[in-house]
Amino acid sequence: MKLQFGKIDENNTISLKDTAEEAKAASRLKTAFLANMSHEIRTPMNSIIGFSELALDNDNPPKTRDYLQKILKNSEWLLQTINDILDISIIESGKMELENIPFDLHEIFAACRTVIMPKAIEKGLSVYFYAEPSVGKRLYGDPARLRQALVNLLSNAVKFTNNGMIKMQAEVRDISENSVTMNFEVRDSGIGISQKHIDKLFEPFIQGDTGTTRKFGGLGLGLPIARNIIEMMGGKLEVDSVPGVGSRFGFTLVFNAVDIDEDEKQLNRDAAIELFRKLEF
Repeated sequence: MKLQFGKIDENNTISLKDTAEEAKAASRLKTAFLANMSHEIRTPMNSIIGFSELALDNDNPPKTRDYLQKILKNSEWLLQTINDILDISIIESGKMELENIPFDLHEIFAACRTVIMPKAIEKGLSVYFYAEPSVGKRLYGDPARLRQALVNLLSNAVKFTNNGMIKMQAEVRDISENSVTMNFEVRDSGIGISQKHIDKLFEPFIQGDTGTTRKFGGLGLGLPIARNIIEMMGGKLEVDSVPGVGSRFGFTLVFNAVDIDEDEKQLNRDAAIELFRKLEF
């Protein structure tokens, strides 16, 4: 019996191609299903939230008011989950697009604070924000997606920190005629992540381990969405973590920028000082 090497079985090659095409088709169908499902569920969820808010505007017995507040809180949580599923399906289909419009970084930090502070206060955490002003420049980018990435990182930090502090900061690394390079960091004193689990953090629907999922809940979509947004903006999300000590998530972005006049520079300085006072808790 002679063994022959170097020959390619044409039937096997065709079979592999067919399998690959079937896998791609299945992936497209899954993405389309998730997007359609998310859209279909969001409409009634928005109605539930809206009517709950209207009902809370009326005088209600304490017990009824408690029920309505719980309905509203859980509806908002469910809507956020639906939005995450929709976002991950858009990312996987390659249809997410970024804007390039002027924005104020301090306003983004203020919006992030509004979102995460209630839960941080509930857990008794100290939270610090600092955004170094890019004095003399107006930044251009996608403020909504940048805010989403930062909120996801902050929410993750609050979720896995039971005591201590959360800190988010942005520092200017370089300023040129047409651009500003900024480094962002979110630090926490939470449970930390072992090295073997760090790679799993950015896989959709997967958290560090099954015990973490059972204890803290969630779909594990926040970090994958944040990483994809940051990569679309030209950055790379890096993680340093020590179990029992805490974690640091950081990335660097280059924004298009234009000069502003002296009056606006002073307004930006004053706004930065005022916002910094408000942002520290």
